[in-house]
Amino acid sequence: MMDFLGWWIWPFGAAFFGIWMIIGLALLAFWIWMLVDVIRRKFRNTAEKIIWIILMIFGGWIASIVYFFAIRQYNKSGLMKK
Repeated sequence: MMDFLGWWIWPFGAAFFGIWMIIGLALLAFWIWMLVDVIRRKFRNTAEKIIWIILMIFGGWIASIVYFFAIRQYNKSGLMKK
């Protein structure tokens, strides 16, 4: 019975794996893009830049999404006041 099911189930498993692989590579590319943006961007305060770099390294793609919406989209010069 298992051999009968195995021949038609494997394409779905391969497609599922392929989709998750593409999503993972997209998140990795997004994380690298945001990390490079943090390193190149001039912030008002050096401490804020260091905090963002540490958050990016340890927070991964979740911190990248937060950075994208907090800094890249809305507040171009950083969060801290001078």
